[in-house]
Amino acid sequence: MPPRRKKQKGKKGKQESLLSDEPYYASSDLSTCSHLLTGKEKIGKTSLASMFEDCVLFATEPGYSARDWKRRPVDITKWTTFKRAVDELEERPDFAKQVVVDTADLLYVGCRNFICRKLGITHPSDEEYGKGWDLIKQEFGFHCARLAALRPTIWISHVKVADIKRKGGETTHKIVPTMSNGARAVLEPMVDLWSYMDYDAETDNPVLHVRGDDLISAGHRFENHFVGVKRIPMGDSPAEGYKNFVEAFNRTERPTKRKATLKRGK
Repeated sequence: MPPRRKKQKGKKGKQESLLSDEPYYASSDLSTCSHLLTGKEKIGKTSLASMFEDCVLFATEPGYSARDWKRRPVDITKWTTFKRAVDELEERPDFAKQVVVDTADLLYVGCRNFICRKLGITHPSDEEYGKGWDLIKQEFGFHCARLAALRPTIWISHVKVADIKRKGGETTHKIVPTMSNGARAVLEPMVDLWSYMDYDAETDNPVLHVRGDDLISAGHRFENHFVGVKRIPMGDSPAEGYKNFVEAFNRTERPTKRKATLKRGK
C-alpha cells in the first residue's frame, strides 16, 4: 500500500500534504496492478478476470451471466453511465478492490459517440484540424486515468492480426488488440501488465503470454516478478488459471537447473 501522507496545518485547518519523504516500493501484489488482458473471443478472458478478489465488472457488452461475481456487474450502455460509475467509486473508497472493464473497445466507442453528439456531428473527422479526435482522446484519457487512479483496473479487449510495416519497407503480421488506435494510445502506456491469451498449439489448452515477440503483443514493467516466465498455462478451469497466474507473478528468482545425479553400479 502507498505510504500515508503527513498532514499539515493550513489556513483552513488540517490539510493532507502532497509531498512526503517516505520511500515508495513497487507493488508485490498482483491485484494492485493495472492490466490489459487481450485474446480471442470466448477463450476465457472474462472468466480469468472474475477470479480476482473483490472486483466489480463494468460491462459494456453482454456475456457475463455464465460466471459468478461477488458484486453485481454494472451495465455500461453509454459513456455518461461510465463517468457516473467512476464518480460513485470515488465517493465509496471501500467498495471493491479492482475494476474489470469488458470491453475497452466498446467503452471507447461510447466516448466517441458522446463527443460526436456534443459537437453535433456524425463523425469525428467532420471537425476541422482533427479537433473531434483530440476531444475524444482528452475525454477518454481523463476519465480512464481517473478510474485507474481510484482502483487497479483490468481492461479487456479482443485481438486481430494487423499488417506492420518495418523500417526497410517489409510488411509483417502482428497480433494486436481490436481497440481503436485512440483507445490504444491511452490505455497501453497506462497499464503495468499487457497479456495475450491464446491456445497452445500442442495441447489446445489456453495459455497466457506475458512476454511478447515479433508476432505477439505482450509485456510488463516488473523487474522482480514473472522472472523467467514468458507464458502461463491456464489449466482446466478459471480457478486453476488464476492460481497459475499468481504463482507466475510471484516467481522472483530464476529457477536453478538441478544437476543430474548418476547412480553408480557396483
